[in-house]
Amino acid sequence: ALNPQNLLMVGDGQQSIYSFQGADLRLFGERAERADVERHDLVLNYRSTPTILSYVDRTFSARLGDAFLALTPHRPENQRVDTPSDPDDIFGTPPAPSCIYEAKNGGLNEASLQLIRHLRESGVPYGKMALLWRFYDSDLLRALEKEEIPFRVIGGNRRFWVKQETRDLANILQAISDPNDRLALLAALRSPAGGLSRSAMLRVAACEGSLLSPEVTFETPDDAAAWERWQSWFPTLVQLADHLPAWEVLSRVLADSPLLVNLAHYEGRDQAIANIRKMLEEATTRPEQGLDELVRTLREVRRLKNTEGEAELSEEEDDLLTVITIHKAKGLEWDGVIFHHASKEIRRPKSNWCIDHQSPLFGLNLNGRTTRCYNALKELEFRREKEELVRLDYVATTRARNHLALNMSEKRKDLLDPKGVHADIGFTSVP
Repeated sequence: ALNPQNLLMVGDGQQSIYSFQGADLRLFGERAERADVERHDLVLNYRSTPTILSYVDRTFSARLGDAFLALTPHRPENQRVDTPSDPDDIFGTPPAPSCIYEAKNGGLNEASLQLIRHLRESGVPYGKMALLWRFYDSDLLRALEKEEIPFRVIGGNRRFWVKQETRDLANILQAISDPNDRLALLAALRSPAGGLSRSAMLRVAACEGSLLSPEVTFETPDDAAAWERWQSWFPTLVQLADHLPAWEVLSRVLADSPLLVNLAHYEGRDQAIANIRKMLEEATTRPEQGLDELVRTLREVRRLKNTEGEAELSEEEDDLLTVITIHKAKGLEWDGVIFHHASKEIRRPKSNWCIDHQSPLFGLNLNGRTTRCYNALKELEFRREKEELVRLDYVATTRARNHLALNMSEKRKDLLDPKGVHADIGFTSVP
């Protein structure tokens, strides 16, 4: 019989990439080193070819140091491990030689497009190919559409479109575009941009006819003040909306309404404001876009994102390039992997406060005047995030079975090609 006092712990410190959810790599390491723990290292790799593993081991032994655990390939170089595209081809078509590709020219998106084309020409179907990114990049998706490359997106942006602040802003823009849309207008009034209480919103809803400037009285001074503030900017912006580009309408909403001021009192305000800023940045990438077009785009995007969860359950044989975040890709594998952000350098995070969840320390940045504790904690946070970035790179590069393609279009201080590794292993540069 099994001893109920025994405890089995399974994990891979090299794939610890969830510190933002509270994961602490040190806890697992401390338990693994205990004297009463029997440790077994699983080093056989059944996924990747020797060429890919040679690159991974040599690259990350340099970046992770003594803590790195090298993997041993279980299969020879040209043994096929992916499922044949043709169900009648029970033996499978011999794969192209295992290769590691890199693209350096043409900018970030063009370099990834070059790698996708090269893998496709090498015989890798779109359905057995994945493009891994660290974060959502709408410019890349537009580039894929322009090149008519079939794809599906998993992770990275779906939660963004169901966040309350992005839904609120979408309703506000819909109400400006069509003030006769009572549902959107009432939702906008209830949002931080309107600031009405639930009972005040119901009073407005009970009014007959147009809700643009109805005659309504309110029970509390706060609701009356919120309504007066709403009337000071909303009807005017409705009149101007047809003559302004979408980004300017959006910027006027943020400047004239109390949306940002009210959000500042919410829990999770930093992320909410960052999400709104992201929407504005997205709008400025299309300066010629009108409000109606933006509203239609937002409606379509939200519709697609709402069905995206079902798309993840689609048939694996669908010939679609999978565009997926590295976090979502953990535990998965593909015949060919394009690492889109392989050369993206880490950006030092900015905030007005800093807290260490592993100790009772807290630091502040008051208009550029920082405390010693703040400076020390920011350096610690930056170092931890940089270490996790290395592990994120490791997870990305170990998703590939036969083909690994690295987008090296941007310079980075800790590139994935330590001195001598590329030359020894033999990279194929894609022009």
